[in-house]
Amino acid sequence: MGEGETENKLSWLDSDGFLGAMVVLLTIVTAFAAYQSALTSIEGDDLDFEAQKTLVLATASFQSGNSELLEDMYIYDSYRQFADQDPEEAAVFLNRASQALREGLDRPDGPFDEGYQVARFGDAFDLIKEVEKLEQQANLADDKARIYELAGFIFAIGLAAVAWASLVGSGRRIRLIFLLIAVANLMAGFVVIIQVVFES
Repeated sequence: MGEGETENKLSWLDSDGFLGAMVVLLTIVTAFAAYQSALTSIEGDDLDFEAQKTLVLATASFQSGNSELLEDMYIYDSYRQFADQDPEEAAVFLNRASQALREGLDRPDGPFDEGYQVARFGDAFDLIKEVEKLEQQANLADDKARIYELAGFIFAIGLAAVAWASLVGSGRRIRLIFLLIAVANLMAGFVVIIQVVFES
């Protein structure tokens, strides 16, 4: 195939219509990538903030649980001390015991067994799991934002190549090279965005 035939087959690339279409298309996808990057970045920030709020609640729940645990340990020690010597005084301490401690006394491995730990700290552990879930979602959103940002950068390079092509007269080889670069960047940007779609 001769050089003239190759140029004829690629002549549509050198047309003003194709140049204009590439300008419009690359402008749209660049703006789309920037918009999506901003949205997912905001989503990541919101999830991070929600995770921090949940972590504060989890910390407060742990502190409350520790305080109640210390109180229960004091009550249990006092109860055991008076159980044989003064049953009435022991009953007074037993009445002050939390429900978790009283239930633990009825279990063979109690009172401060796994069941007690679940009753006392279960809410805090659930909140910690929620924090981990929110942080994972925030990291995913941040990763998506970076991928969209990369796609926007690739599209912007393609748009710059089209701009240079528009400054070069029709029929010149350098214009064709710029347009081919723009097409390659357009396709590469789409590949990056498809990666986000399939990972969602």
